Amino acid sequence: MKTLFNFARSRSVSFFLALTMLFYAVSCNQFAIRSIAPKKLVVLEKTSSPPKHFIVHAGEYLYEISNLSMEGDNLIGKLAPVTGSVYYSSMMKSTAIKNEGILNEIHLFLNTTIEPQYVGKVSLPFKDIKEVRLIHHDGSGTIALTVVSVVVLIKLFYLALSTITFCPLVYVQDGQKYEFAGEILGGAIGQNLCRNDYLPLPALQTQDGFYQLQVKNELEEKQYLDLLQLVSVQHPTGTRVLMDQSGQVHLLRNEQFPLRAQSFDEVDVRFTLQNKNCDAYSFNNEYVSRNGVLLTFKKPQDAQTANLVLNVKNNLWADQVLNEYFSKFGNKFDIWMAEQAQFPSEDQIQSILKGDLPLRVYLKKEGQWQKIEELYPVGSLALKEVLVPLNLSGIDADEIELKLETGFMFWDLDYAAIDFTQASPSQLFITHIAPGSAIDTALQDQTMVLKAADQNYLLQKTVGEAITLRYPQGPTVEGMAQSLFLQSRGYYELIRKFKGTPRLDELKQFKTPGAFSDFSRKEYLKFISPLMVKWPY
Repeated sequence: MKTLFNFARSRSVSFFLALTMLFYAVSCNQFAIRSIAPKKLVVLEKTSSPPKHFIVHAGEYLYEISNLSMEGDNLIGKLAPVTGSVYYSSMMKSTAIKNEGILNEIHLFLNTTIEPQYVGKVSLPFKDIKEVRLIHHDGSGTIALTVVSVVVLIKLFYLALSTITFCPLVYVQDGQKYEFAGEILGGAIGQNLCRNDYLPLPALQTQDGFYQLQVKNELEEKQYLDLLQLVSVQHPTGTRVLMDQSGQVHLLRNEQFPLRAQSFDEVDVRFTLQNKNCDAYSFNNEYVSRNGVLLTFKKPQDAQTANLVLNVKNNLWADQVLNEYFSKFGNKFDIWMAEQAQFPSEDQIQSILKGDLPLRVYLKKEGQWQKIEELYPVGSLALKEVLVPLNLSGIDADEIELKLETGFMFWDLDYAAIDFTQASPSQLFITHIAPGSAIDTALQDQTMVLKAADQNYLLQKTVGEAITLRYPQGPTVEGMAQSLFLQSRGYYELIRKFKGTPRLDELKQFKTPGAFSDFSRKEYLKFISPLMVKWPY
């Protein structure tokens, strides 16, 4: 394989993940720009029907690229001269295209040239892809062109990177290396929001009788960790388990996809929610501030309970909006945060839940929507599977109707299913495993600090601090499968150095219900307006 251009690899996995999520944040609709992040190009090639035709523009030469994959920050593929028709030309000034084969074309414009005789396997660094053009229907039924300047997006990324609010990041040993597993304690900004969290660890593997993982502070935050405990759940082979927000374990055997899945603006998202492939619905109807999805599932006649399974993450855009809101406090931000920390925990939690940041789950009973759960933030860097238990008593119909609702672009929904499996306690063997050792960056032993939820916190106050934990392998039951979870408890504090005096008139507007979601939508429309060009131009 030939690398056509050299570039420096990013310093951490969070760089690439955040960059990919930035493409999600600037999507104009569900099917256009969001689909052309490098990782999404790979998904498009493998799943699109009819197949997409990828055309590479390098100077005056055209090539086609196929067999796409990702390797670090490179787009890998097989490059060859174009064979067959190319319906779109960058010189076109009219949208009067009779052959709709143009809708199957995706055009990549490079900063550099490639020798016309070159063919074979190539590696295209993302930074050298100047622009991607996706041809699509524009909602009115006519053909439109969406243009994304990759250079502009990369510049914006560096701005956005300084505003991201990471939670503590978890990395697990998979037998060969540390692998990013996800974030914990999302939204627990302040001691009065300290809470428990339960993170699935499917990649964690034992080595020499121990499990090993790390919890890191990778941005300007102070992280307070009270408990880091491993939970081992052994369950029948052919099943799997998830934990709900309260820490209860639920058995899953037969997950069923929705009969219907439709956004509030009547977009069919059923296919999107059937695969855990990062092709997420982002609650991003630009015409309204509060967005949602309506789900309908078939209900067995005698079912009294069910488990709703969702694969979700917070959209990176939510971090951008939060930072913009925080900046309005100017040089009084630290004082305001200190005041917030003085509220009783329940009052502070209720104040947050009144806004549009949570992902709310509703179940329809007797023609009325009943709120079942408000999901805590899970972080913006990795999808997380969450489970919501449902009480179906009083529902005699043969279908179940659910509603998921949140503010504008605060969440990404990648997968939704329901399971009616009933588990008896004898089917599950649950073991809580305290760390055998916990060594911090200064090589100090913090094992006793993290063994119990006793408000004796381990403080990670600077970027780069990490705690390395080793857990002894628990007892196993022959013939049973095992799933592992990290149970954590703690909170974190933001470090922000805003300048200027508080913008009190603007802050007063946020007291109105729904104001934060309105603010998110308006900021988004301002953000994308200089990036978007519609054909003809």
